[in-house]
Amino acid sequence: IYTGAVEHSSVITMRAPGKVGVHAWTVLLPGHEVEGVIHEESSLVVSFTTLPHTTSMALWSVPSPVVMNDSFAVKVGVKCSVSCPMGGRYIEVFDAAGVRMGKAHLGETPRPGSTALNVAEVELVAPAAEGMVLWSARFAASDFGLPHAETSVLFSFRTVRPPEYSVTVQVTQKDTEHPLENVDVRLAVYRASTDTRGRASFALPAGVYPLDAWKTGYETTPRTV
Repeated sequence: IYTGAVEHSSVITMRAPGKVGVHAWTVLLPGHEVEGVIHEESSLVVSFTTLPHTTSMALWSVPSPVVMNDSFAVKVGVKCSVSCPMGGRYIEVFDAAGVRMGKAHLGETPRPGSTALNVAEVELVAPAAEGMVLWSARFAASDFGLPHAETSVLFSFRTVRPPEYSVTVQVTQKDTEHPLENVDVRLAVYRASTDTRGRASFALPAGVYPLDAWKTGYETTPRTV
């Protein structure tokens, strides 16, 4: 407000509408009289745009490889940028062709140790073909509560043929033949760690596999089995 050489201002705090879009509000100064001086009513239209709350997604516990046609599960977490409760909203998983492969609702209680990260465990079934698979998990905006932006994340895994053999790999120190524990053993895409006896077990289909092992402070020679 400007009266002569004096300007008056005030801060007005308002809550934005709960719908996404362009809004126009009117700021109104009613007509009034001050010390015998009459001031006419004045107004100003203020336009602004509201946006949905942004969301972020995390995905973990993806097994790989997975036997063709076998069931497995992944964990997906969603968080609102302003920590809105997200429990009850749902997560969908789609294949590369856009076919929905699974759906689950976010839990009501945030994950322990997190700030408003609600988690869903999505049950899935692996494809019937062998090879690399690229799927996506998506958080779909729903009609209840305040609007939230959709978000998605890609994840991949490998499908393999059903196992035909049980294979055990023994890892020992060369000079002492002492069993080595916690060695990362790999047979192509299959991975396992050795136990206290230095053994790692695998369930594999028939085939020829490159074998390698890794542990800090040690060197191994790759071979084929």
